[in-house]
Amino acid sequence: MKLKNNGSVNLILLTLLLCLFYGSCQESKPIHLKPDNLVDFQLIKLPKVAQDQSWWLHDPDGDLPLQHLTGNQWLVRTTPGDTTSVFRLESGSDEPVQVSRDDSLLTITWHDHPVITYHIKPTLPPEGKPAYYQRSGFVHPAYTPEGQIITDDFPEDHEHQHGWFYALTRTHFRDSLIDFWNQQSGLGTVALRSLDSVSSGPVKADIYATLDHLSTRFGPILEEKFHLQVLPGSRYNIFYWQSTLTNTTTDTLFADDYLYGGMGMRGPAAWNEADSIHFEGRAHALTNEGKTLEEANHTHPVWAAMYGKLGNQSAGWAIIDQRENINFPQPVRVHPEMPYFSKSPMVGHPYFLAPDEPMTLRYILVTYDGEPNPELINALAARLPDLF
Repeated sequence: MKLKNNGSVNLILLTLLLCLFYGSCQESKPIHLKPDNLVDFQLIKLPKVAQDQSWWLHDPDGDLPLQHLTGNQWLVRTTPGDTTSVFRLESGSDEPVQVSRDDSLLTITWHDHPVITYHIKPTLPPEGKPAYYQRSGFVHPAYTPEGQIITDDFPEDHEHQHGWFYALTRTHFRDSLIDFWNQQSGLGTVALRSLDSVSSGPVKADIYATLDHLSTRFGPILEEKFHLQVLPGSRYNIFYWQSTLTNTTTDTLFADDYLYGGMGMRGPAAWNEADSIHFEGRAHALTNEGKTLEEANHTHPVWAAMYGKLGNQSAGWAIIDQRENINFPQPVRVHPEMPYFSKSPMVGHPYFLAPDEPMTLRYILVTYDGEPNPELINALAARLPDLF
C-alpha cells in the first residue's frame, strides 16, 4: 500500500462549465476540491444540473466520474495530485461500476474486474460437509484492486465462517440459549429473506437486503436491514457496511458477555494453517494502537487490519469502527492462529435488544494490496464517514 506524499497544500481549482436543462451553458463559480493524496473519494456540491444524467469532470489529463447522491451533492472519485487543474463538466454515458447476477450470486465489477460477490441464495458446503453449514446473505469473495481474493467460505476446520458476515454468538431468549454464529450447534443461523434493491453508477454500487436471524426453536428473532455501499478504486476498495437489527418478537433478546461474535471477517485459505493444500503462511494483524496479532485480542481499536502472503505479494483488509456504534470503539476478537477478526461489542459489555427497538451497526471495510499503511487507514477513518 504505497503512497505518494508530497506535502502539497495547494487547492485543486475546478472551473466548471455547466450545461443546464434548457440547453444554455454558463461558467459557474469556482469549486474547490481539498488536496488529498490519501483519500480518493470526495463530496462536492454542484448547481442545478440534470441529475438523471452521467457527468464527468474533464481535463486533458483525464476524467473524474461523478455520481449524484441527494440534492446538490455529488460523489467524485479523485486522483492524487498537487497542481491546480481546470475541469469542464461534461455529460457521459459510461458506468464502470457494474452489477451482474444469476440465481444465487450478485457480483459487482469495476472496469470488468470483480470487486465482491454477495450470496443471495443458500450456498451449499463442499461435498462431504454437513448441510447445516449452508448460508446466504454474506460477502465472498472480496477482492483487492489487483484481484487478490482475501476472504474464504466454509474454511477448513471452521466451516461455519462465511467471508464477511454478521451473526451473534451467545444469546439468551426466553429460557433458551441461541447461537446464530455456530451453525453446527443446531441452535440458529442467519439467512437472506429478500434482495430489496441494487443500483450502480459511475462511482459506486449499492446493495439493499433483508435477512432473518433464526432460532431453530423459535423461528425468526431478529430482522436485519442490510445496506452495502461499494466504492472500487485503483489503490484500495472501500465498502460501507450498515446493518440495522430489530427484534421482531414480543420478548427481549440478551447478548451475553462472550469471546466473539458480531461482524465477522474470515481471511483466505492461504492463511489457514488447517488447510494443508492452500496454506502459504500465517496472517499478521495491526491496529491503530500498534497492536499486533499476539497483542490485539479484545483490545478496543478504532481500526484493525489483517494481511498476509498471497502468492508473491502481500494483501489484506481493514475494518474501521464507526463512532455511532454501541460500545465504540468495539473490542476486536483476534484469534492467535486462525485468520479471522470479529468486531464484538458484547466482549465485557453484555447488552440486549428489546422488541421493536432497532440497533444500527456501521463499519468501513477496506481491501488493499501490500501491507497496511497506518497513515492511510487513519486518514480513511477520519474522512470517509463524511461521505456516508
